[in-house]
Amino acid sequence: MQTARYYAHGKLLLTAEYVVLHGATALAVPTRAGQWLELHPNDGQDLWWQAWDAAGQKWFEAHFRLPDLHCTRSTDAVVANKLSQMLQAALALQPSMREALQGLLVQTKLEFDRHWGLGSSSTLVSLLSQWFDIPPYDLFNRTQTGSGYDLACATAEGPILYQLQQGQAHIIPVRFHPDFQSQLYFVYLGQKQFSDREVKAYLGHGQPDAALLQEVSDLTRSLVQASSLDEFAGLLEAHEALLSAELRRPTVQQQLFASYPGQVKSLGAWGGDFVLATAPDPAEALAWLQNNAFKTVVPYDQMI
Repeated sequence: MQTARYYAHGKLLLTAEYVVLHGATALAVPTRAGQWLELHPNDGQDLWWQAWDAAGQKWFEAHFRLPDLHCTRSTDAVVANKLSQMLQAALALQPSMREALQGLLVQTKLEFDRHWGLGSSSTLVSLLSQWFDIPPYDLFNRTQTGSGYDLACATAEGPILYQLQQGQAHIIPVRFHPDFQSQLYFVYLGQKQFSDREVKAYLGHGQPDAALLQEVSDLTRSLVQASSLDEFAGLLEAHEALLSAELRRPTVQQQLFASYPGQVKSLGAWGGDFVLATAPDPAEALAWLQNNAFKTVVPYDQMI
């Protein structure tokens, strides 16, 4: 066989974190960086898997015996077990692919730091769905917990409005390239969040008030239409206040950015990975971030 390649974008959720699970409309954006999956012919009858990080270093390797996909050796048993479960789920949806796994070397290659929370799992679900030619949300629902916005971003060509309606994903492409995007930055907090755990904990709190879902949805649409940085920052602040009250947790601005010269908003699971920061004066904002030990700061147009 010839080498085959598949690609999926990473993701960031700009609005409606947590409440997107209950039907609020969210603004989600695919990142420039994503993940590749390549198929190569290999000697033998079994399946080899190698995973490479953004620095070009191999961080995982495993050998799976066929036809049962039992892992005979790996560099990380936990990762190997999760991968085996995903492959088994994909095969349950497309049994005819089992023979096609024989004599394959599969290589995945990340373009973003795998600790950044940009979607190493959701991109893999998308890649497997493309490779196995199966409905991506069927595989997602068998293997992941969450709203599925990240899976939508994996193949999106630009920003999207994402909403769950009776458990089904509704995706609307939107134009979101604000004139002030040169004054927007993504700041890495360096605290990896485990989305599955956060989602399960939040779902245990019960259904939020319908008025809250509507308010967040309205804020999402207003953010897309914002014409100035001041207007955008005010909407971010209002969004943070709503979610802070709902989650009974302080905002990230209160916790880590009280003296920052701009507005900061949590993204995705609160407390980890990236935040979005406005910068009325970029030089002043970048100096503050550097002085406060925030080393990874990515301009909006380099990330999205």
